[in-house]
Amino acid sequence: MPTELIRDCPNCGNPMHKVQTATHYGLPIVLDQCHQCGGLWFDSTEFIEVKRGEAATIENIDRTKLLQNVATRSTMYCPKDRTLLEVFKDPNFPSSIQIERCTSCGGLWFNHGEYTAYQGQTSPANRVPEKSDADRRFEGQVEAALRLEGAGFSQAMGMLGTLGQFLSSPVKSGYYLPSRTADLRRARQVDMIANVVVGLLSLFLRRK
Repeated sequence: MPTELIRDCPNCGNPMHKVQTATHYGLPIVLDQCHQCGGLWFDSTEFIEVKRGEAATIENIDRTKLLQNVATRSTMYCPKDRTLLEVFKDPNFPSSIQIERCTSCGGLWFNHGEYTAYQGQTSPANRVPEKSDADRRFEGQVEAALRLEGAGFSQAMGMLGTLGQFLSSPVKSGYYLPSRTADLRRARQVDMIANVVVGLLSLFLRRK
C-alpha cells in the first residue's frame, strides 16, 4: 500500500495525523487532524461527507494534551498546495465560527471545536425537511406500485415511465451543501424510486 502523505498543520506547523471516521453511508473516510492544536483539514467536499454526529467524536481530544496557548494564525497556508487560505463566508455556517478555505483546491480548515459547532448548528436551513403532503402522496404511490402483484405488465411499465419522467426532470444547479432542502427532499424521493424499480423488476422476473 502507498504511504499516506503527512501534511503540516496550517495553524501551528506540526505534522497532522490521519483519523478515520464514517460517511453518511457508513463508508470510511480519512481526514487530517492536528493533535497539537486540534484543528481539522478537509479536502474539498469531505466536510459534508462526514456522517452527522461524528464531529464530536473526532474532536474529542484530551485538552490537556493540546499545546497550551496555541493562537489562531492570522495568515495560514494550504497544507496541500501552499496557497494562502482565505476566510470562507457562507450563510449556512454558524456565525460563531470562522472557516479558512483554499481557493486553489477547495480544502477547508476548521480550528478545534468549529467542526462540532458546524454539525451541531440548529439553523432551520440545515435540518432535514419534514415530509410534505406531496412527499406523503408520493410514498403512497410507491407503496401501491410495490403491491402490483395482480397488475399486468403494461401497468408496471406505465409506472416505470412515470418514474422515468420524474428522474429526467431538471434539478436546480448550484453549490451543494447538505442544508439545501430541495436536494434532501429529492434524495429521499430517489431512494424511494430505487425501491420501486427493484420491486417492479422482481415482479417482471416472477412473471417470466
